[in-house]
Amino acid sequence: MEILKRIIILIAFALPLSAQIVIEEVGVDSSKGRSVTIGSDSIVGSKKVWRAAFLSLAVPGFGQYYLEEKKKGTAYFSADLILLGGSFFSEASSRRLYKNSINYAKNNALTSSTRDRKDVYWNDIGFGDSLITSIDDWNSELAKGREFGRMYEGSTAYEKDYWSWLSISSKLSYIDQRDRAEKWHTASYIFLGGMLVNRIVSFVDGRVSANRYNSNLFSTIAIEPHYSFARDAGGVTVYGSF
Repeated sequence: MEILKRIIILIAFALPLSAQIVIEEVGVDSSKGRSVTIGSDSIVGSKKVWRAAFLSLAVPGFGQYYLEEKKKGTAYFSADLILLGGSFFSEASSRRLYKNSINYAKNNALTSSTRDRKDVYWNDIGFGDSLITSIDDWNSELAKGREFGRMYEGSTAYEKDYWSWLSISSKLSYIDQRDRAEKWHTASYIFLGGMLVNRIVSFVDGRVSANRYNSNLFSTIAIEPHYSFARDAGGVTVYGSF
């Protein structure tokens, strides 16, 4: 009878695809409180690999929550929030320092422009760590390199291009404010880069963890196929402990 049974099973799986495969029963270890059912294309209880991966890509940690890895999911999600907060804080600090530097220049370089200026103007009046403190010195320095396109004319009632720093120390303080503003601006991009890395790592981890989850699930399942000639239907009996 055992040999006959094996022959029938082999024949059942060699039949044309038109033969209907049905589920006869599912056996589980009830002590763990989980059950698995075999369907036509998947096992209910398994996790979709790409769903876990793309959930992690969209919001780091969500794929891990989907895989019931709550601690890991919390770690990815918390890291993303910290990086996002760092990016906002850095950019806000940069904008504040830039704005403060302009107000500082108006008070200490005697420039009181009320019109919008390109950032090059505010960089020019700082002019690095040089000793240049006035528009005349600046234009003289530019003339040596024949950069006439960036030269400034004297102040008028409508275009207050003129500046003259009250002291070298105030000029250097202005430069320091601009430098710190630029560093904070760079830091905001670093935080954004960190968010991208966190998403990529979470994406890869979600995919790997989903495969591992399903491998662990399937490794505990015993499948016994069978076929009924009377019903012209095949089936499997699945036993598993979880």
